[in-house]
Amino acid sequence: MHGHIDAPFRIALGAILLATFVVRIYGHWQTLQAGKIRWMEGKVNIALRIIAGLVGITALWTYLIWPEGILWASVPLPHLIRWLGVAAGALGVAMLAWVHRALGRNFAASLHIRTEGHPLVTSGPYRWVRNPMYTSLYIIFISFFLVSANWLIGLAWLTGYTVLMISRVPKEEALMKQKFGDEYNAWRARSGRFLPRFVKSDSRKRMPFKKTHPQEPRGANTES
Repeated sequence: MHGHIDAPFRIALGAILLATFVVRIYGHWQTLQAGKIRWMEGKVNIALRIIAGLVGITALWTYLIWPEGILWASVPLPHLIRWLGVAAGALGVAMLAWVHRALGRNFAASLHIRTEGHPLVTSGPYRWVRNPMYTSLYIIFISFFLVSANWLIGLAWLTGYTVLMISRVPKEEALMKQKFGDEYNAWRARSGRFLPRFVKSDSRKRMPFKKTHPQEPRGANTES
């Protein structure tokens, strides 16, 4: 039966899910040790996130416990692709743990700002990327789809998370700019939104005659 054939992938996916859960619990525990938080996220966004999460978790648990019940949404992916998905999941979990270690007590699952003692974190993965948590979770959710070879699982997690990022990231960045001002602008100029930025060296090559104004390429960059 399908359940026996998929047993290695179900075990691998269960391990990725458990590791992700452990890392997130650690992050939430760190949050509880910090000071007061001023929540900034709207109720609609929170409700949509909860609904998408429940749909995704239900689909995952169905696959893990009763794969025949979700067999109708299977995708014929080669085993090599699915094992690459396992590797991607392990990478995503490792990245997520690194992100939480760098954030420490500054993490919270909803849009927020601490009333006091909220520094701008630019160490660890934040040295190169402004939103590495979104990147790591996206990698994990892609692995959910690849390992399960199930389009419903992929649709539930990736669509829900994409909508969340589109609605939330601009608000987060506006909030950070308002609180940290020039410090945030300087960080934004040298880092990428979801992936490391590699354009600084290219901009120097394109503007060889403006050596007397070394800061001009950075100041002209309006990307977020």
